[in-house]
Amino acid sequence: MLARLLPAVLALLMANSSSALAQDSDEAAIQNLQSKQAAAWNAHDPSAYAVAHVRWTMKGALAPSGGAAPPQQGIQLQVLVRSQDGWRIASLQNTNSIPERPFPRVRPATP
Repeated sequence: MLARLLPAVLALLMANSSSALAQDSDEAAIQNLQSKQAAAWNAHDPSAYAVAHVRWTMKGALAPSGGAAPPQQGIQLQVLVRSQDGWRIASLQNTNSIPERPFPRVRPATP
């Protein structure tokens, strides 16, 4: 019984060990990236990365019912990185715009 259990326990320990090593490696890579970003920022190096605020409008989309949906608008925050192939979007956050509604009119209280 112990002879069959030992290989399974060793495999589990090795898997956890390699997972911990990968996590340590990822953590080191992220810390290195943060250091490079800070150095680029402090050196005022715009070629390292860029951030863009992009306004967009979408027309011609279909609603879930299959009919035409009203035009939609929004803004994206994009993190851009330069690669050998040019600029690429590394990350983005999209926010749909919702038109503001005016505040309801309230009559001032009479004394």
